[in-house]
Amino acid sequence: MRQRSLRLKTSLYRQTPLYRREITPSFCRRAVYESVRILEQSLGIGPRLASLHPQSAPQAHLYHPLLLGVDLTLVDDRQIRELNRDYRHKDQATDVLSFPVWGIEDALPHSSPALLPLGDIIISLETAQRQALESGMALRPMVAWLIAHSMLHLLGFDHPTPKERQEMAHYELRILRALGFHSLPQWAQGE
Repeated sequence: MRQRSLRLKTSLYRQTPLYRREITPSFCRRAVYESVRILEQSLGIGPRLASLHPQSAPQAHLYHPLLLGVDLTLVDDRQIRELNRDYRHKDQATDVLSFPVWGIEDALPHSSPALLPLGDIIISLETAQRQALESGMALRPMVAWLIAHSMLHLLGFDHPTPKERQEMAHYELRILRALGFHSLPQWAQGE
């Protein structure tokens, strides 16, 4: 059986005056695309998606190729703090929030059956800029890492154990290299 190729629909929302020329819509879309491409090559992500989202499995053979949906929003610290407080009950800014669609029972009936929404990624450019400066990185590779990290979360990865953190770091580094960057932030190296 031939594996379906995956296509990607990325919506980018810029809700912050900190939006910078180097964090362009094409850069963000490419980071999301490379995340999916690397994981599809490495893990055969098509079957993984069908197993993660049981509602898609019965219809999976009808739609070729599968279109994945990701919404990416760039915000400032005030906006991400509000979201972090409202959804995670942590009243502080953070660098990124990921909201996967998995487990939401009515996700597919409201969308096209050919579109499998993965979820939302929300990045604070303010925090990303601070973290980039603290780790001696430029903003672009920091944002690329945040996107790669979030895409892994949207696809079912997590890092509660050192082994799982190391596995995520392995894929994050492959994604960053595909984007032309050569290292992860110090704290993200899976040690």
